[in-house]
This record gives sequence, C-alpha cells and structure tokens, in this order.
Amino acid sequence: MPYTRGLDLRTLDTVSGSSEIDFVHLIHDLKKRFTTSKIRVLYEGAGFSTFPEELEKACQILKLPVEVWRTDLYTPERYARMAQKINRTKAIQKQNVRINLERYRQATPETVHEVFGPDFFHLVVSHLGGMMYTPLSQEKGLAALLSTVKKGGEAIIVTAQNSDGKAMDTVDYYNREQASGVGTFLSQNPNIHFRQNWAKSRFHDSQLSRFRIRKGMPFSNREEIWRRTWN
Repeated sequence: MPYTRGLDLRTLDTVSGSSEIDFVHLIHDLKKRFTTSKIRVLYEGAGFSTFPEELEKACQILKLPVEVWRTDLYTPERYARMAQKINRTKAIQKQNVRINLERYRQATPETVHEVFGPDFFHLVVSHLGGMMYTPLSQEKGLAALLSTVKKGGEAIIVTAQNSDGKAMDTVDYYNREQASGVGTFLSQNPNIHFRQNWAKSRFHDSQLSRFRIRKGMPFSNREEIWRRTWN
C-alpha cells in the first residue's frame, strides 16, 4: 500500500485520480438508481486511508446520504489502537478528518460476504487493497466481493502487481476459455458488465489495472465510464 512516514496516501483525491472515477458523482448516480435512504459503500482493504471519511464529508455537503464501511485484516482491537495513534498525528489532523472506527469490520475479499451477506452494498471499492494480497485466486476474491453488491450496484477495483508479481488482468479472468469453478460462473454470467483500462501508478513503478463492474445493468454506448471531476 502507498505510505509516507506512516501515513496512508489513499485520500479521496488520490483514489479518484488513479481510479479515474469521480466518486461523489457516482454516489449521485447510485442515489438516482436506488430509492434507499442511504447509499452503502464498502472500502475493502482500507488500511488507514481517509477515503471513507472524506467521501462521506464530500457527499454530506451535497446532501447525498452515504454510509461507508471499511474492512481489513486487523482484529478490531488492534485496528482501534493503530487508528487512534494515527488520528493523533499532525499529518492526519491537517486533513481535518479522523478515521472512523464505528464501521470497521475484520474481513478479507474472500470473507466479506460472510460478514455482510449478499446484496448489501450499492458500491464496493478496492484500491490497492486486499485484491492484491488474497491467498485465493483473485477471481475467487473478486466473485466474493461481487456477491455483496446489489443488482444495479457497482464495484471499482484497482490493483497493481500482486504478491506473484503479476498485474490483475480482468479481461483474462472473464473471457478465457479454460476457466473453471467460479471463473466459469463469471464468464457465463450475463448480469455482470465491466469496463477496464490501464495506467502507470503514481505511487510506485508499476502499471495499474483498473476496472468498473456493474451488476444487472449494462453500460450504455454514450455513457462516460471514466471521469474525475464533478459536473
């Protein structure tokens, strides 16, 4: 993960930039799709990023009700101790946000569905997170994450190089002919739609693989898939 002097560099601005997604605009779109009172978001492999708190704050200004959950490997007790220590640092205080412990849960990509259940989130974000480190195949971790996304919801996944030194290649996972198990299910599922592009990482010398997945709702030909700024 991208850190400088112990500070997680994954802010709303940096995650939006490297994902090429305007997350506030995406929340706005999701609110139009769903009649629920709040849009539920999962930030998987959150570490000590301030992305969840900054996203909630930005949406609050525009009166967009959103609830962002975070998951990581740490036990709740250890995570609380580490987060409280980070919250006291000058670096994070300058950002005028604090890591919220209330909606933290211990989970990996392949166990998220066990913690939250199916069809729980409207949006799942994994940015240089657990999808790079899951001990299972990445396509199984991806399938587990997608199971928590509601029909009409989305997932934004950004990876660089995983522990095997290979970039995550979504096109290969979905389209290869010799896929087995979960891979076969995904490749034959007409309700899963995705777009993918690549870019050089601003955090380290590697290529980012980033993709946007939607369940049960295809992308239109005139739809702007990648964007950064609120219009």
